[in-house]
Amino acid sequence: MARIAPGVIPIKDQNPYETLRVLAEEDIEMDDVVLICGYTGDVALVRKACASSEELATGRLFIARTAGAEKRALWIQPWRIVKGLDTQGSEVGAPVFLGEPGSFAFSVGEGMVTRRIGAVIDSGVISFDFDSSAPQLVAPSPFLFSVDVEEAGTHQIGPFSFDVEVVDAWAVKRKALGAASDYVQVFNGKGTISDKMEFNNKKEDDIVRSSRLTSGSRRVSAGGALRVKSFGKSVASTVHILARRI
Repeated sequence: MARIAPGVIPIKDQNPYETLRVLAEEDIEMDDVVLICGYTGDVALVRKACASSEELATGRLFIARTAGAEKRALWIQPWRIVKGLDTQGSEVGAPVFLGEPGSFAFSVGEGMVTRRIGAVIDSGVISFDFDSSAPQLVAPSPFLFSVDVEEAGTHQIGPFSFDVEVVDAWAVKRKALGAASDYVQVFNGKGTISDKMEFNNKKEDDIVRSSRLTSGSRRVSAGGALRVKSFGKSVASTVHILARRI
Protein backbone atom coordinates (compact mmCIF):
# COMPACT_ATOMS: atom_id res chain seq x y z
CA MET A 1 0.00 0.00 0.00
CA ALA A 2 1.24 3.49 -0.84
CA ARG A 3 2.07 5.73 2.07
CA ILE A 4 2.83 9.42 2.14
CA ALA A 5 5.91 10.95 3.70
CA PRO A 6 5.27 13.07 6.84
CA GLY A 7 4.25 16.59 5.96
CA VAL A 8 2.94 15.81 2.48
CA ILE A 9 -0.74 15.15 1.72
CA PRO A 10 -1.05 15.22 -2.05
CA ILE A 11 -4.17 13.24 -2.98
CA LYS A 12 -7.25 15.45 -2.95
CA ASP A 13 -9.73 12.61 -2.40
CA GLN A 14 -7.94 11.74 0.84
CA ASN A 15 -7.35 15.39 1.70
CA PRO A 16 -10.45 17.47 0.82
CA TYR A 17 -8.91 20.72 2.07
CA GLU A 18 -5.68 20.22 0.04
CA THR A 19 -3.65 21.08 3.13
CA LEU A 20 0.13 21.12 3.39
CA ARG A 21 2.22 20.89 6.53
CA VAL A 22 4.85 23.66 6.47
CA LEU A 23 7.26 25.51 8.75
CA ALA A 24 6.74 29.15 9.77
CA GLU A 25 9.55 31.66 9.18
CA GLU A 26 7.75 34.04 11.56
CA ASP A 27 4.76 33.94 13.92
CA ILE A 28 1.64 33.22 11.86
CA GLU A 29 -2.00 33.34 12.99
CA MET A 30 -4.89 31.28 11.65
CA ASP A 31 -6.33 32.86 8.47
CA ASP A 32 -3.15 34.82 7.71
CA VAL A 33 -2.31 34.93 4.00
CA VAL A 34 1.10 33.34 3.51
CA LEU A 35 3.70 32.88 0.80
CA ILE A 36 6.00 29.92 0.20
CA CYS A 37 9.51 31.38 0.52
CA GLY A 38 11.71 28.28 0.39
CA TYR A 39 12.15 24.67 1.42
CA THR A 40 13.96 22.64 4.02
CA GLY A 41 14.16 19.11 2.62
CA ASP A 42 10.68 18.33 1.34
CA VAL A 43 8.93 20.77 3.69
CA ALA A 44 8.00 24.28 2.52
CA LEU A 45 8.82 27.41 4.52
CA VAL A 46 6.24 30.22 4.68
CA ARG A 47 5.99 33.84 5.74
CA LYS A 48 3.18 36.39 5.69
CA ALA A 49 2.35 37.79 2.26
CA CYS A 50 2.24 41.58 2.00
CA ALA A 51 0.96 43.92 -0.75
CA SER A 52 3.45 46.68 0.14
CA SER A 53 6.39 44.46 -0.91
CA GLU A 54 6.84 43.19 -4.47
CA GLU A 55 8.83 40.25 -3.12
CA LEU A 56 6.16 39.25 -0.60
CA ALA A 57 3.25 39.79 -2.97
CA THR A 58 4.46 37.68 -5.89
CA GLY A 59 4.24 33.92 -5.91
CA ARG A 60 2.04 31.07 -4.72
CA LEU A 61 -0.27 32.25 -1.95
CA PHE A 62 -1.99 30.11 0.68
CA ILE A 63 -4.02 30.75 3.81
CA ALA A 64 -3.13 29.44 7.26
CA ARG A 65 -5.55 26.77 8.48
CA THR A 66 -3.81 26.72 11.87
CA ALA A 67 -1.53 29.11 13.74
CA GLY A 68 2.19 28.49 14.07
CA ALA A 69 4.98 30.16 16.00
CA GLU A 70 8.31 30.96 14.34
CA LYS A 71 10.18 27.76 13.30
CA ARG A 72 7.16 25.63 14.23
CA ALA A 73 4.84 23.61 12.02
CA LEU A 74 1.43 24.72 10.82
CA TRP A 75 -1.09 23.72 8.15
CA ILE A 76 -1.90 25.85 5.11
CA GLN A 77 -4.36 25.43 2.23
CA PRO A 78 -5.05 27.12 -1.14
CA TRP A 79 -8.68 28.05 -0.41
CA ARG A 80 -10.81 28.79 2.64
CA ILE A 81 -14.05 30.42 3.77
CA VAL A 82 -13.19 33.10 6.34
CA LYS A 83 -15.92 34.44 8.63
CA GLY A 84 -16.18 37.21 11.20
CA LEU A 85 -14.42 39.87 9.14
CA ASP A 86 -15.17 43.57 8.75
CA THR A 87 -15.88 43.60 5.03
CA GLN A 88 -16.23 47.40 5.16
CA GLY A 89 -19.66 47.43 3.55
CA SER A 90 -18.49 45.60 0.42
CA GLU A 91 -21.26 44.04 -1.64
CA VAL A 92 -21.50 40.32 -2.28
CA GLY A 93 -19.18 39.49 -5.17
CA ALA A 94 -16.81 42.38 -4.48
CA PRO A 95 -13.12 41.52 -4.85
CA VAL A 96 -10.81 40.86 -1.92
CA PHE A 97 -7.16 41.90 -2.27
CA LEU A 98 -3.93 41.12 -0.49
CA GLY A 99 -3.28 43.77 2.18
CA GLU A 100 -0.65 44.42 4.84
CA PRO A 101 1.30 41.43 6.23
CA GLY A 102 -1.01 38.43 6.30
CA SER A 103 -4.20 40.45 5.94
CA PHE A 104 -7.04 41.07 3.49
CA ALA A 105 -7.98 44.39 1.88
CA PHE A 106 -11.13 45.51 0.14
CA SER A 107 -9.43 48.15 -1.99
CA VAL A 108 -5.94 48.66 -3.36
CA GLY A 109 -3.96 51.36 -1.56
CA GLU A 110 -1.45 53.68 -3.18
CA GLY A 111 1.84 51.94 -3.85
CA MET A 112 0.37 48.50 -3.14
CA VAL A 113 0.78 45.47 -5.41
CA THR A 114 -2.61 44.42 -6.79
CA ARG A 115 -3.29 40.78 -5.91
CA ARG A 116 -6.90 39.70 -6.03
CA ILE A 117 -7.16 36.75 -3.67
CA GLY A 118 -10.87 36.19 -3.20
CA ALA A 119 -14.37 37.61 -3.07
CA VAL A 120 -16.97 38.71 -0.56
CA ILE A 121 -19.69 36.04 -0.35
CA ASP A 122 -21.77 37.48 2.52
CA SER A 123 -21.62 40.22 5.11
CA GLY A 124 -18.46 39.55 7.11
CA VAL A 125 -17.62 36.45 5.04
CA ILE A 126 -15.09 36.01 2.22
CA SER A 127 -13.85 33.18 0.08
CA PHE A 128 -10.05 33.06 -0.19
CA ASP A 129 -8.84 31.62 -3.50
CA PHE A 130 -5.50 32.93 -4.75
CA ASP A 131 -5.35 34.60 -8.16
CA SER A 132 -3.79 31.95 -10.37
CA SER A 133 -3.32 34.48 -13.18
CA ALA A 134 -0.82 36.47 -11.11
CA PRO A 135 2.94 35.98 -11.66
CA GLN A 136 4.07 32.76 -10.01
CA LEU A 137 7.78 32.97 -9.22
CA VAL A 138 7.88 30.25 -6.58
CA ALA A 139 8.21 26.61 -7.59
CA PRO A 140 5.15 24.40 -7.00
CA SER A 141 5.09 22.42 -3.78
CA PRO A 142 6.73 19.00 -4.19
CA PHE A 143 4.98 15.75 -3.33
CA LEU A 144 6.85 12.68 -2.11
CA PHE A 145 5.09 9.35 -2.61
CA SER A 146 6.51 6.25 -0.91
CA VAL A 147 5.55 2.65 -1.68
CA ASP A 148 6.58 -0.39 0.37
CA VAL A 149 7.21 -3.33 -1.95
CA GLU A 150 7.37 -6.85 -0.53
CA GLU A 151 7.00 -9.11 -3.59
CA ALA A 152 6.46 -9.01 -7.34
CA GLY A 153 3.31 -7.11 -8.30
CA THR A 154 1.82 -3.68 -8.96
CA HIS A 155 1.16 -0.83 -6.53
CA GLN A 156 -1.01 2.10 -7.65
CA ILE A 157 -0.77 5.72 -6.47
CA GLY A 158 -3.82 7.78 -7.40
CA PRO A 159 -5.88 8.52 -9.40
CA PHE A 160 -5.10 12.22 -9.07
CA SER A 161 -7.52 15.12 -9.28
CA PHE A 162 -4.81 17.33 -10.85
CA ASP A 163 -1.90 17.02 -13.30
CA VAL A 164 1.37 15.66 -11.87
CA GLU A 165 4.92 15.57 -13.21
CA VAL A 166 7.47 13.07 -11.86
CA VAL A 167 10.89 14.65 -11.29
CA ASP A 168 12.82 11.84 -9.57
CA ALA A 169 12.50 8.19 -8.50
CA TRP A 170 14.65 5.92 -6.36
CA ALA A 171 14.43 2.71 -4.36
CA VAL A 172 15.92 1.69 -1.01
CA LYS A 173 16.57 -2.05 -0.81
CA ARG A 174 15.31 -4.02 2.17
CA LYS A 175 15.83 -7.58 3.42
CA ALA A 176 17.63 -10.16 1.25
CA LEU A 177 20.36 -9.58 -1.32
CA GLY A 178 18.95 -8.90 -4.79
CA ALA A 179 19.68 -10.85 -7.97
CA ALA A 180 20.05 -9.81 -11.62
CA SER A 181 16.38 -10.52 -12.34
CA ASP A 182 15.09 -8.34 -9.45
CA TYR A 183 14.01 -4.77 -10.18
CA VAL A 184 11.27 -2.15 -9.74
CA GLN A 185 10.03 0.38 -12.29
CA VAL A 186 7.61 3.33 -12.35
CA PHE A 187 4.82 3.47 -14.97
CA ASN A 188 1.72 5.42 -15.89
CA GLY A 189 -1.05 4.77 -18.42
CA LYS A 190 1.21 5.79 -21.32
CA GLY A 191 4.09 3.47 -20.50
CA THR A 192 7.30 3.55 -18.50
CA ILE A 193 8.38 6.64 -16.57
CA SER A 194 11.60 5.43 -14.96
CA ASP A 195 14.16 2.96 -16.20
CA LYS A 196 14.65 -0.34 -14.34
CA MET A 197 15.95 0.15 -10.81
CA GLU A 198 17.86 -3.12 -10.56
CA PHE A 199 18.77 -4.86 -7.31
CA ASN A 200 21.57 -7.12 -8.56
CA ASN A 201 23.95 -7.56 -5.60
CA LYS A 202 22.13 -4.82 -3.69
CA LYS A 203 21.80 -5.41 0.03
CA GLU A 204 19.61 -3.83 2.69
CA ASP A 205 19.75 -0.01 2.77
CA ASP A 206 21.45 0.25 -0.65
CA ILE A 207 19.89 2.96 -2.83
CA VAL A 208 19.17 2.56 -6.53
CA ARG A 209 18.13 5.69 -8.43
CA SER A 210 16.46 5.87 -11.81
CA SER A 211 19.04 7.22 -14.26
CA ARG A 212 16.45 8.60 -16.68
CA LEU A 213 12.78 9.64 -16.83
CA THR A 214 10.84 9.30 -20.08
CA SER A 215 9.74 12.76 -21.21
CA GLY A 216 6.62 11.47 -23.01
CA SER A 217 5.16 9.75 -19.95
CA ARG A 218 6.57 11.48 -16.86
CA ARG A 219 3.49 13.75 -16.79
CA VAL A 220 0.25 12.23 -15.48
CA SER A 221 -2.99 14.00 -16.35
CA ALA A 222 -5.82 14.49 -13.85
CA GLY A 223 -7.70 11.21 -13.54
CA GLY A 224 -4.54 9.20 -14.13
CA ALA A 225 -2.35 7.31 -11.68
CA LEU A 226 1.21 6.20 -11.06
CA ARG A 227 2.11 2.51 -10.83
CA VAL A 228 5.13 0.90 -9.23
CA LYS A 229 5.76 -2.55 -10.71
CA SER A 230 8.18 -5.03 -9.20
CA PHE A 231 9.71 -8.05 -10.92
CA GLY A 232 11.66 -10.99 -9.48
CA LYS A 233 11.92 -12.77 -6.16
CA SER A 234 13.99 -10.47 -3.94
CA VAL A 235 12.32 -7.10 -4.51
CA ALA A 236 11.59 -6.00 -0.92
CA SER A 237 12.22 -2.26 -0.99
CA THR A 238 10.76 1.19 -0.43
CA VAL A 239 10.25 3.12 -3.66
CA HIS A 240 10.17 6.92 -3.46
CA ILE A 241 8.74 9.13 -6.22
CA LEU A 242 9.25 12.89 -6.13
CA ALA A 243 6.64 14.81 -8.16
CA ARG A 244 5.15 18.27 -8.54
CA ARG A 245 1.70 19.56 -9.35
CA ILE A 246 1.49 21.23 -12.76
